[in-house]
Amino acid sequence: MNDVFAKLRAGAYRENLSTGPCLRILSAMAPSLNNGFPWRPALLGPIAVALFALAIYFYNDVQVEIGLTLLGFAFAVPMMWVVLAARDADSVESPVRQFVPRLTTMLVLGSAFLGFIMRDKYPRITVIEAAFIIFYIAAGALTLRIFKAKPKRPMLTALSGGNQSLRQKREGRRGK
Repeated sequence: MNDVFAKLRAGAYRENLSTGPCLRILSAMAPSLNNGFPWRPALLGPIAVALFALAIYFYNDVQVEIGLTLLGFAFAVPMMWVVLAARDADSVESPVRQFVPRLTTMLVLGSAFLGFIMRDKYPRITVIEAAFIIFYIAAGALTLRIFKAKPKRPMLTALSGGNQSLRQKREGRRGK
């Protein structure tokens, strides 16, 4: 069955299909041929956890600046993950799109709060957190820009004409 979908993606059955939209719909429904190893969760998940654990270790070992920098990198990994998920999304209506502003807002507020709290005792942390705020905003904006470039899903109408406007319905009755 996968070889049929592979031939469909390659365009082997193009002459059998009467219209281009049929090919587009069928190829969109075909399963992805990249059913390989899920590298994002396997790679980025442990990296984020390891950075978070190192951040806690260094923070408790009284190396506050290193610990909070590692914490910022630990939270930067999910932002990179979201950008990669946006690139792989099929349409604008992806559930990831609603998650991006919330995640960005929470990370920016957290970094701003941390920079504000540490400004008197460790002034360099404020600069570090400001750099992470810039990164979080840039990654969130890039993700939303990627989603804006994605096509919207087509409006599907019933064969019976169920999604007709009032004008179309009136014109249909006049023709009878």
